Amino acid sequence: MSSRVDEDMPEPGTRQPLWQTYKYRRYPAILDLVSATRRRRHHCPHRNTHPSSVLNSHLVYQHPSFKMASVRRLVDPSDEDVEAIVQILLDAFKDDVGMASISGNSARTHADVHRRTIRACIAHGEVYVGLVNERIQGVIASIAPGEDWHFYQQEDFLRSLSPYLSEWYSYHYIPTYEELYRSAFRSGERARRDAWHIKVLAVHPDAQRRGLGRLLLGSVSKQADASGKRIVTDVKSPYHVQWFRKSGFSHRGVKNFTSKDSTGFPLWCMAREPGPSV
Repeated sequence: MSSRVDEDMPEPGTRQPLWQTYKYRRYPAILDLVSATRRRRHHCPHRNTHPSSVLNSHLVYQHPSFKMASVRRLVDPSDEDVEAIVQILLDAFKDDVGMASISGNSARTHADVHRRTIRACIAHGEVYVGLVNERIQGVIASIAPGEDWHFYQQEDFLRSLSPYLSEWYSYHYIPTYEELYRSAFRSGERARRDAWHIKVLAVHPDAQRRGLGRLLLGSVSKQADASGKRIVTDVKSPYHVQWFRKSGFSHRGVKNFTSKDSTGFPLWCMAREPGPSV
């Protein structure tokens, strides 16, 4: 299984797409990207992280060793609640090389991707927030089986991109992402559509390494086990590959993505088979 992007040069005299003009830079191998994908931890306080009364959320689990940490499902949130989650995602993915490529290094596009993803998961799946001392510090958002949603399929999103980034999605990111799932599963993209697809899992840097991420993942795992469905997710660093493996996921495939906006990044497909429902 190849993890390299096809680098055949275009035929002489043919127009070269904008994204390909940056394609022939040399990028490090996947294992050499470890240091590039380790983002720096910035301990900046975030805004508007207290869940308002209109969350209509309910407590689903509380870790016995962290009495002030809990996970709740987000239902019918206000715009303020959504923006609080977006800010946590911006802090958590600051300096992430994959997001630099996906957003074209645009802060506006970066926030727009997260905002669309959270709202889509509320409408077509489930969103859980992790709270410490009743303040939102983490989030996990997933699309339910049968609902295969992607932010780059939204026409108004594509219209908002630069010509380079629009071509990058059309000619590089989307085909390579589809190939990732064809190489990972015999049924290809259908395997993703039939599974719970975790779109984002993040904890604010100030609250990391306290077990909150595993509490959040546990909420989706419990739902997947109850429904007898697989979970799939995509990760961009070897550290997170190992983190998910410790939670019962297996590595199914990997592809390299190139971009002018970062050093390039690998994307691993991880999957967890359903366990017995408790």
